[in-house]
Amino acid sequence: MLDFGISKVLEMSDGLTKTGTVMGTPDYMAPEQARGDRVDSRADIYAVGAILYRALTGRKPFEGNDAMSILTAVLTQEPERPSTLNPKIPLSLELVVQQTMAKTPSERFATMEALEQALAPFDAPDAHLPAVTLKSVADPATALAPSTLLQAAARTLLATPPSTSIHEAMEATARNVRLARPSLVFFTAFGLFWGFVNVVVVAAALVRLVRGTDLSTAEVTLSIIGVLATLASPALIWIRHVRRDVWPSTPRSMEMGVRLRRVVLYSAAAYGLGAVLVQLFEGVVGRNGLGVARPGWSLFVFVIALAVGVFTWLGSESRSREGK
Repeated sequence: MLDFGISKVLEMSDGLTKTGTVMGTPDYMAPEQARGDRVDSRADIYAVGAILYRALTGRKPFEGNDAMSILTAVLTQEPERPSTLNPKIPLSLELVVQQTMAKTPSERFATMEALEQALAPFDAPDAHLPAVTLKSVADPATALAPSTLLQAAARTLLATPPSTSIHEAMEATARNVRLARPSLVFFTAFGLFWGFVNVVVVAAALVRLVRGTDLSTAEVTLSIIGVLATLASPALIWIRHVRRDVWPSTPRSMEMGVRLRRVVLYSAAAYGLGAVLVQLFEGVVGRNGLGVARPGWSLFVFVIALAVGVFTWLGSESRSREGK
């Protein structure tokens, strides 16, 4: 019933579940299992997360009238945040549970040992209930009754850590979790505004470069409206992606917030450095202060900022993959 042992048994044959074979209980089934893809031990890690989710919140991650509706939810939805259902859940513990239940196997803990290490700060067994370890959960021969198991898991994980240093580390993690979504909103808004301003400046510079004259008031207004209309669709697509795929997951929100912050701040810094270099070249070396206003320099600085932003985004993605 707890789904454990499926990948272990199959490891004795070919190490992976055959493609197209769906095995397990829908309530605790990993998305790759639900799709019938080949799976490994990380499907069991997902199942542990689903069990911990129920232990902490009193609810299954996904509810449905039948197995098919539950499997559909597993594939397409994120479960409600545990701390929303139970405010007593530490945000640092919520982060561990959500990482364990990540849709993509590479975003989960790589091994059961890594997961148990992440849960170690919360391991303060209650005097009236047996200690709960991942081994006791995963081994059907030693597992407790389901109701006792869930009660023991919840009591253990919600106990106050005895170590001051561990408590401080958990508080630091909780602060990062609390700041993740506000940071994501701020840098999304900042990034959209930063992109809009740059595109408007570049559009005006291109007109000046081609025509050789400045824009009239009407042309400036039309340019701003045109840029807004052009960027509206990409902005809406990005906001929809963040709302549907990033916002419900605390680990993804934290990762995306860090990536956006780096891209926006690094590109803005590159833009500022480029502008300083232009002033140095024209105003000091060339002794022509008016040369700073040349439209070509606007394009030059924009290209520098854009290149830094793209390389920062790709570099952050590469580091994220290596970390997993």
